[in-house]
Amino acid sequence: MSRTPLPRFSVRSRILAVILIVTALGMSVSGFTAYLVQRDRVLEGLDTDLLASVEAARGIVTGTSTAATDETTPEAAAVPTTAVDALSDILQRLVPGRHESSVGIIDGEVRWLPFVETAFDLTDDPAFIERAWQEASSGQVTLGTAITSVGTLRYVSAPVIIEGDEQIGVFVTAVDAQRAVDEVGGAFLTYAGLALASLAAIGVIGWFVAGRLLAPIRVLAETASRITAADVSERIPVNGRDDVSALTETVNAMLDRIDEALTSQRQLLDDVRHELKTPITIVRGHLELLDESKPDDVRTVRDIAIDELDRMAELVNDIDALARVERSDAVAEPTDVADFTALVFSKMQAIPGHDWQLVEAADVVAPLSPSRITQAWVQLADNAAKYSPEGTAIRVGSTSYAGTVEFWVADSGPGIPAGAEKRIFERFGRADTGRGIAGSGLGLPIVAAIARAHGGYVSLDSSPAGSRHRRSHGRARCGSAPARGRLHRARHRRPDEEPRMSSILIVEDEKRISSFVEKGLAAAGYTPTVVENGLDALDYLATGSFDLVLLDVGLPGIDGFEVLTRVRARGQSVPIIMLTARTSLDDTVAGLDGGANDYLPKPFKFDELVARIRLRLRESGQQTVVETVLRHGEVSLDLKTRRVSVGDRSMDLSAREFALAEQFLRHPDQVLSREQLLSRVWGFDFDPGSNVVDVYVRYLRAKIGAEHIETVRGMGYRLV
Repeated sequence: MSRTPLPRFSVRSRILAVILIVTALGMSVSGFTAYLVQRDRVLEGLDTDLLASVEAARGIVTGTSTAATDETTPEAAAVPTTAVDALSDILQRLVPGRHESSVGIIDGEVRWLPFVETAFDLTDDPAFIERAWQEASSGQVTLGTAITSVGTLRYVSAPVIIEGDEQIGVFVTAVDAQRAVDEVGGAFLTYAGLALASLAAIGVIGWFVAGRLLAPIRVLAETASRITAADVSERIPVNGRDDVSALTETVNAMLDRIDEALTSQRQLLDDVRHELKTPITIVRGHLELLDESKPDDVRTVRDIAIDELDRMAELVNDIDALARVERSDAVAEPTDVADFTALVFSKMQAIPGHDWQLVEAADVVAPLSPSRITQAWVQLADNAAKYSPEGTAIRVGSTSYAGTVEFWVADSGPGIPAGAEKRIFERFGRADTGRGIAGSGLGLPIVAAIARAHGGYVSLDSSPAGSRHRRSHGRARCGSAPARGRLHRARHRRPDEEPRMSSILIVEDEKRISSFVEKGLAAAGYTPTVVENGLDALDYLATGSFDLVLLDVGLPGIDGFEVLTRVRARGQSVPIIMLTARTSLDDTVAGLDGGANDYLPKPFKFDELVARIRLRLRESGQQTVVETVLRHGEVSLDLKTRRVSVGDRSMDLSAREFALAEQFLRHPDQVLSREQLLSRVWGFDFDPGSNVVDVYVRYLRAKIGAEHIETVRGMGYRLV
């Protein structure tokens, strides 16, 4: 049996409802209490007035009355001598008030009535007259309430006895109590009407005030509905300094953390995908060219496959280690740094091939995580051993100063190239653009993460004579080992050697990839030559001895894009196929626009590579160098050198700026919308809500001049 869902009300409605209910309850309780109090006061006032009438009557009978008299009657002040005269004087001189009436009774019969018109006549109810006579005839003043035919009466009956007169008189005065109480009720009804009007006003004002106070929460809900994993850049405007504003700031800070985490996650996935393509390419290439009839060939390919799988396993382990370090804080414990230094140094001595020297040890006790610091410090030592010449000394030590402990490693390696100091601490970052010495590229990022977990950071002092890498605990620096690899020219034929068929230059720094490509091309009847860096490739291409080039992008020294640019700038039209794991749209566009004839991502099928080579070689006979300079007014863009010129000024452009400038120059005086620029420069998968177009237009304006790019409001941009 399905349950009917309860209706949902907004927070604004619930807050307003609570306010109105509490206010209405308070008004009702206070109004009803005031009604009861006022009613009691009215009734008390009636009794007071009735007793005052009795006292006034006594004064008239005794001659001490101050009641108003008819000054035209000379007998007004005379003391009555009989009960009849006394009642006559009383009823003449005591005028009944509003809702009052009175009567004079002699020996049980009504003798006198008020000399003015009254609200009601007591004689209309003989039973009441009889009751009043009976109560007062005993000689006692009686104050009571009677329900009569004329209404609910509050009355007083007082005996009037004159000495020497045998007749007994009774003075009765009564007030219609119900009418007096009804007046209080009328006032309460007026109060109720005003209270309802006040509630309505409170409701209207409260609705708008609550809406204004809760506006950030509505904006939060709207923002949250627009946020996706592709774009969490939107933030909630903060207005005011109240609790809701504080909540807004907290939510914005949370969104910042989510944005940072998602960005880091996407970058990690991109980096991992790039790093895994190389071993996959190696294994696939060797398996495709495997000759199963040759046991030695099978064993060699098997060893290569296992080694590459081990490298992928190492990569996965390093990624897991980095994630664990970044996800949790270090659990610190008081540690004797001198003893700890000696212990870690003993572990470093197990790394072969170098003269390990313990220079100094800080004699302090510091709070740190021994296991994490050991992991980071040994990583620094391992990097120093990789990049230092075999047999050289590597110095290790710990230093204490200004409340800070520094753990450092100094080597005699080649040092870090200028500009690479920051890159080596990024995931998969290396000092050279090529792969260099084997490794996952995650060692130094792990060191940096451990340093941050201890409240420290990483620093690097580098020179041609070597590097000193410091990891500091506390306020000090935290260093890293170098990540520079020295890549040399690999197997190649001599430039003057006569090729057997078409000669192909393979520019690839990963030896296991170049080896199977070289082997497969040789088997296909080509004459391959292998070089491992961009500068050697330029030297060999300068001879003009090659019919085609297979060019990797991530090369040591200068990358493949720079090699491509220089080759085309020299006017060489040799076919070039980019063979790389960098498969983003930007890289593909940059390669093809820079002059490449083809762009083949890794991993690839070897048969497809050979087919593309045959196609480009067939085309090379008719291929000519095409002018690749776009111009509009004084702005020109060289597609070969990737430089923009404005008049006499010439500037370099980044890949995004270059692609954006090309779109404007290919469509001069045409309005290009943000969506068009996003799809053409960043790809269709890019979030259309991003402001990346505006950011890069601003960058481009700063270089070529804001007057050359016009903003067409509501439509886009135009090159003028």
